[in-house]
Amino acid sequence: MPHRDDFEETAAGRSRLRGRIATLLCLAVMPAVILSVADGLRRYTRVVEERDAAFVAAAQQDARATRDALLEIRATLGATAASPAVKAFESPACDAHLRDIVVSSPIHRLAVAVDAAGAVRCASRPMPPETSFADDPALRRFFERPRFDVAVRAVGQVSGEEVLIASAPIEREGAVVGALTLSISAAALRYFEALQSAGGGSMRAIVDADGAVLLDVSANGADAWLPRDRAWPARFGAEPTVAIAESADGVRRVFGVSPFLADRAWLVAGAETGALYDEAILRVLPALVAPLLTLAIAVGVSWFALDRLVIRHLDYLARLARAYGRGRLDLKPRLDDTAPAEIASLFGSVGKMAAQLADRERDLRRSAETNRLLLLEVYHRVRNNLQLIASLLNLQMRRADADVERAALGRLRDRVHSLALVHEKLYESDAPDALDVASLIGDVARAAASGGVVGGPSPAALPALELDLGVGPMVVGPEVATPLALLVEETVRDAVRRSVGAGRDGRVRVTLERRQDGGILLAVENDEADEAQRPRAGAPADGCFAAGDEAAGARLVASLARQMRGEVTELREGRRRVVRIAAPATISGEVRG
Repeated sequence: MPHRDDFEETAAGRSRLRGRIATLLCLAVMPAVILSVADGLRRYTRVVEERDAAFVAAAQQDARATRDALLEIRATLGATAASPAVKAFESPACDAHLRDIVVSSPIHRLAVAVDAAGAVRCASRPMPPETSFADDPALRRFFERPRFDVAVRAVGQVSGEEVLIASAPIEREGAVVGALTLSISAAALRYFEALQSAGGGSMRAIVDADGAVLLDVSANGADAWLPRDRAWPARFGAEPTVAIAESADGVRRVFGVSPFLADRAWLVAGAETGALYDEAILRVLPALVAPLLTLAIAVGVSWFALDRLVIRHLDYLARLARAYGRGRLDLKPRLDDTAPAEIASLFGSVGKMAAQLADRERDLRRSAETNRLLLLEVYHRVRNNLQLIASLLNLQMRRADADVERAALGRLRDRVHSLALVHEKLYESDAPDALDVASLIGDVARAAASGGVVGGPSPAALPALELDLGVGPMVVGPEVATPLALLVEETVRDAVRRSVGAGRDGRVRVTLERRQDGGILLAVENDEADEAQRPRAGAPADGCFAAGDEAAGARLVASLARQMRGEVTELREGRRRVVRIAAPATISGEVRG
């Protein structure tokens, strides 16, 4: 199965993919949503306009109905005021006419005829002798402009009941000699209540130009629902209108204003905004919510469908690909029956690819193993051939007559032996292209130190020699190991020759380390046998070896250093002598510490 950590690795990518697809879907549907919302807002505006028009129409209807009732009262008062008995204030005929007015309608309470001084001349019922309307402001205003009028709501002086007072002039010979007043019960005018339902529970009142309430037919009979500015309705003139204002009780209401009596009274209908416009909102709410709900459902369905049909399979495919990257090519894709045909085809292709990669990997491993065996066989044969050459050189040394000839053949044999050691280590290494340089340098240095001094006594006759190796674990390839082994062989043999002499013991130290820049540094240090050496540092490489038989070794060291693109330096401090060979990182790129 895929690695467990793969689930966490794909979580972020999975969320990003879902988010992108959801964003693209939203962008695709957004124009339709915007158009739908805009259409809903237009419908809302149209519905509000229709509600306003209906509200004003209801107010106008109420105004007409009330006006018709008052016109009937006006005609009755006019006809009564024109009768001779009333003009002449002749009692009891005048009183009889007024009683006929009162009994003609259940809303009529009291009819009174007064002269210009406000004195009661006749009435529909007996009046107290002291009754006078001389100080009544409504009557004074009436005589200033004598015509049919409806006065403010008041409390009847006789009945004590809240009444609405309608007045008509009494004329005799072209002059106004008095007024005929009719008290109408405000409580009896509840026929307006039947009209309130048409306005959505609205309230009705009749106000004059000064804002005085002539009649309030609201449900609770209180006028706190009217606008704070009582003269506000008069500003709209003769045209019916709808406006929103704050009422005296602090509630914002919708008011419909319709003329009642020309420039004298207006019918005001009021309703709370919620009661009037809630229906409008409910009517357009589906048009506003439907596109948003459609968008939410579309995103939810696509989210679920993408997860079930695509994303979870892609997640599994990503985990499977990472498992293949870790070399687990034996895993087989497994799909359930809900996977789409395209996903199943993709997984089938991935499975075939994994099988082909597994076959190719087996072929490559088989080929690599074959090449490794062939390379090991090459190393083995080269080592055998080099050992054969070293044996031939040994035979030739035994037949040589001159010491110089034997020394030259011995040096050549030792160099061939160093090369044979390189191939032997490569053959014994686990990887044919890399070997442990510490083991190689140790064997080469010990072989070089035990070979004796050129032109001197045999190794058995040499004084004791101390060989100190400071080589850490380091793996190099054949292209580095071969010149490095020859360099160690030449420098160690030269150090042994310089350290051992005149019957004295010698000490040689060999170190190999990695530099900070990635290169390698080989250092061979020895103590000079001659005590008369003066300190000298930085001598050229050719000066590291003695003249004569050792000149070839100096040239070989310089050539090998150039091959590794390095340099050779010599440092002398008293009897201490150090030869350093530094190779750059370009050649030591094959070095693995």
